[in-house]
Amino acid sequence: MLVTRASGKPALGHGASPRLRRSWTTAVAVAALALGAVSCSADEAAPATSPMLLLIKDKSLRVPDSECSGVIPLNYLHNGADYRVKDSSGKVLGTGKLPPGKAIPALDVDFGKAARIPTFCSMSFQLPVGTVGDGLSLLIEDAAPIALKVATDPAGFTASIPDNDDAASIPLGDLGGGR
Repeated sequence: MLVTRASGKPALGHGASPRLRRSWTTAVAVAALALGAVSCSADEAAPATSPMLLLIKDKSLRVPDSECSGVIPLNYLHNGADYRVKDSSGKVLGTGKLPPGKAIPALDVDFGKAARIPTFCSMSFQLPVGTVGDGLSLLIEDAAPIALKVATDPAGFTASIPDNDDAASIPLGDLGGGR
């Protein structure tokens, strides 16, 4: 038996009763788990985001619901294109990459059995901006800034290229897809 204490009693684990060793091991394991849970929850705090709908109104012929990107002259709007979100003072609030788009019908017309119809390309994604408000713009690669419009259902942002009121009639939730 190994004696390491000044009292002359055996050190924990060396001749100590199995019951004492189990309770000590259990206490250490519980403390380690508790500390791990605290550090994990602090590390897992996700940054705030807001939903974004970017509607590319190019009326390109596509198969509805297929993956898409903008066509010339809007071909810079593609999967993986870098973007920045800036406020009215020019401060960068967040950055990211565009997701693939989804082809949605551009016209409310029955085209019969046509495989390809005029479509818009819709990109639905999360902007790295927690606060929804006016005065924000989306800059994609080196193109001109795109003014973001505040959406209310759900709260988020919309933008359309070219900028006209057609995009305002499409609710964010109706486009599906999104990443």
